[in-house]
Amino acid sequence: MARTSVAAPPPRIVAPAPDSVLAVGPDIPREAQLVRFAMRPWRPTARWFLNGKPLSAEEQARWPIAPGIFQLRLADRNGQHYDEINFTVRATPPAAVQVAK
Repeated sequence: MARTSVAAPPPRIVAPAPDSVLAVGPDIPREAQLVRFAMRPWRPTARWFLNGKPLSAEEQARWPIAPGIFQLRLADRNGQHYDEINFTVRATPPAAVQVAK
């Protein structure tokens, strides 16, 4: 009986969700604010790219948050495209300081 091999599904971005809107926390130290990027299933050849710049080859990556509009792409080192999402990070102004009258 012949076996049929089933190709593993390509990795997909599972975090952050597509079109997420995140915000910089004004009361949290910037170095403590990290955005988690996660893929499933993990593939050792997969690489993270943020706005076209390579980031990491890990199953999960942590990125220091910054305001802006971003494109997160998952591709292999040969350029084969697996998945792509967009997300936005809003700059949150510090809480208003009220002056006692």
